[in-house]
Amino acid sequence: YGNTIKSKLDIEQIPTAYSRLTSILYEQKYSTSAPTNTHIESFEIANEEFTTIYIEVKSLVKIDIKEIENKLKIIEAPHTPGRLKARN
Repeated sequence: YGNTIKSKLDIEQIPTAYSRLTSILYEQKYSTSAPTNTHIESFEIANEEFTTIYIEVKSLVKIDIKEIENKLKIIEAPHTPGRLKARN
């Protein structure tokens, strides 16, 4: 969503993938014409930004969190709320 404090202070922010997509959706919602070149370019940029974020989050979940979970099992830490449950 961007930085809410900056937006309240009218400080310009770099558009996020989410803001790009919502702008396209808002502007195209009732339009009967094809998407503009600006919409297409914004979508392509948002797609690239999202793909990068998705890869990072996927890595966190599949690698980093599993390493932490394994370390917690090794030291026999008690189960904590929100922790992934072990699959047997």
